[in-house]
Amino acid sequence: MTDLRRNLQQARRAGACETVKPAKYLIVAPAWLGDMVMSQALIALLKRADPASTIHVLAPLATAAIAERMPGVERVFLMPTRHGEFGLAKRWSMARHLRREGYSQALVLPNSWKSALVPFLAGIPHRTGWRGELRYGLLNDLRVLDEDTYPRMVDRFMALGLPAEVIPEQVPQARSEPEPDIVPEPEPEPEPESEPEQCLWLVD
Repeated sequence: MTDLRRNLQQARRAGACETVKPAKYLIVAPAWLGDMVMSQALIALLKRADPASTIHVLAPLATAAIAERMPGVERVFLMPTRHGEFGLAKRWSMARHLRREGYSQALVLPNSWKSALVPFLAGIPHRTGWRGELRYGLLNDLRVLDEDTYPRMVDRFMALGLPAEVIPEQVPQARSEPEPDIVPEPEPEPEPESEPEQCLWLVD
């Protein structure tokens, strides 16, 4: 993992990702539960490479609850559109809200064209994802997927967390089974006076 951290640090010093402040990521989450669980490998990768980084997640209703429980995720925003809904006005409203967060990079895990709209409208300077539905322009760090190189979804997610110039052999291999603590057992409902601060945000 030392080599991975060195690769990321060198890429930031040499390229557009260079910044005085720690990285601040927005991860656009998938809509399927299994894919959301596998995205924990990406979050862990980013945190190991840059422990001071901040990670927020933009998730649909179907997977937002899982994102809230993931170690390393500081804040979860709820995507205001339903599955399959275009909802341009809603996406624009969310993008305006997220613009104030000052993200350094967006990692778009779904392959749909719609999923790349909010990071683009929010003006996030570095927008990474697989080419998917021909998302030229929406993503400015567009990766072309070689399914033979990355046959597993978990490895595709992790590859997005590395600079494009990193060769596939340097992508850490995720375990075949998810970590047992990715989705913790539900905890007993806290007393009202000890209820934690709400971290799920819905913007009209």
